[in-house]
Amino acid sequence: MANNKESVQGAVYTSLLPANKNERIYGTWDLIFVQICFGIAAWFFLTGSQAGCLLPAYQAIPVILFGNCVGIFLISFLSIASSRYGCEQLTVTVGVFGQKGSILMTFFFLIACYPALALATLMFGQSAIKFVQMLGGSGFWTSEGLAVSIFALFALVGGTIIAWFGPTVMKWFTRISAVSMALILAGLIIYLFAYHGLDSVFKAAPCDPYTDADMGAGMGIKWSKATALEANLGLGMSWGFFFGGWSRLAKTESNGYHGCQWGWGVLAAVAGLFAAFAALAIGEYDPTAWFTKVSADTGSAILPLAGLLLFAIANLTSVATLVYPEAVAVKSRLPRFGWVAALLISTVPVLFMLNNTVYYMVSSVYAFIGLVTGCYSAIIVADYLFISKGRFRMREFFSKGGYAYAKGWNPAAIISILVGLTTYLLILNPLTWTSLTGIFPYTTAIIPTFFVTGILYTVLMKCWVIKKYKIPFVNDHEIEKS
Repeated sequence: MANNKESVQGAVYTSLLPANKNERIYGTWDLIFVQICFGIAAWFFLTGSQAGCLLPAYQAIPVILFGNCVGIFLISFLSIASSRYGCEQLTVTVGVFGQKGSILMTFFFLIACYPALALATLMFGQSAIKFVQMLGGSGFWTSEGLAVSIFALFALVGGTIIAWFGPTVMKWFTRISAVSMALILAGLIIYLFAYHGLDSVFKAAPCDPYTDADMGAGMGIKWSKATALEANLGLGMSWGFFFGGWSRLAKTESNGYHGCQWGWGVLAAVAGLFAAFAALAIGEYDPTAWFTKVSADTGSAILPLAGLLLFAIANLTSVATLVYPEAVAVKSRLPRFGWVAALLISTVPVLFMLNNTVYYMVSSVYAFIGLVTGCYSAIIVADYLFISKGRFRMREFFSKGGYAYAKGWNPAAIISILVGLTTYLLILNPLTWTSLTGIFPYTTAIIPTFFVTGILYTVLMKCWVIKKYKIPFVNDHEIEKS
């Protein structure tokens, strides 16, 4: 009987089964801890640092806060349905995209995850070579290049092993990492005020802004603002694919919603502000390089070494907390794969991105992620607010005949995705960082894409799809709570 219980719990935690109330182990603060660790250690530091390289402090602050908080506010509804049914987000999207459409969204999820995962592992690698250097090492293991990639591989393997143990182990691991991140932030704040001062930070010029000489008269500051805002909006929107992986284990819908809203919202964005201040004060994009400067200014290697070690632990946690919901999504949509196979699908392609070129392309990485998640999130939010209201029949998520639409595809969702992708690419090419229409940098690419996609989906559903296909939505009193 005990073995059967363990197998059932394993199936729940790898998403083969919905989570019942007694299997949901995360309260609001647990989710906040997970999500702060998830985001701050790599991605909030990098996008915040980039903003500090592009903009002075008084402009970087509103860009970071607006980008991340507006992004998370627009998509926070995604957490509710997963909390309601105990299913991760790509299982719930069966009701929106159809059975086959949800598999396509799994592919979207994976291609959005891979570059983000590469950033976290590469930051671990950067921390490692700085650590070796401060211990007196030299040569291969202290230089950028292959050494960073090797250490990044260690982080990828280590984070995957942590993810393999599941959410119970990860809950305690993230609590330890949350303390690590708090100590890093506290040390960074003390250093900035003690050795530079707030006035100096606000007077500092960004080290790598766009200039009028490069972009045209009066265009340098516009491109700097738009680039920083696009990256931060992309980060804010990027959580759309991750909500359900965690909120499905929330004890209540309120826990799921508020944990996600605050954990990936203003609380985590504060770290981006101090990253921007550090980049301005030190004149360096790479957060791991800041510790070298701290060592030089303080005349001590002990505190910077401790900071680098804590940074590495936090990055390892980021890897684990990214790999876990990724593997859960793969397992839920492709159940023939075992848990280990799902973990490998979630990580192996990242091996081709473990180079420093990716590490220094944070704008392109998050613009690309914003392109994918902006379209996906717009449809889910529009469906929740105007179509289904999050009212599904849970058994139909797992039935081949449930939410069939047109042979497994919701045509309104597919058409809206295509229009959304086209809208984004007309405004901004995330790889070449050019605008075909010239609209960017006068507007972001993510916000127009989000609203165009969501509005089109709502119109198509109300005027066409709901009338043509039998969709098993339910009334409020019929909602099947697990």
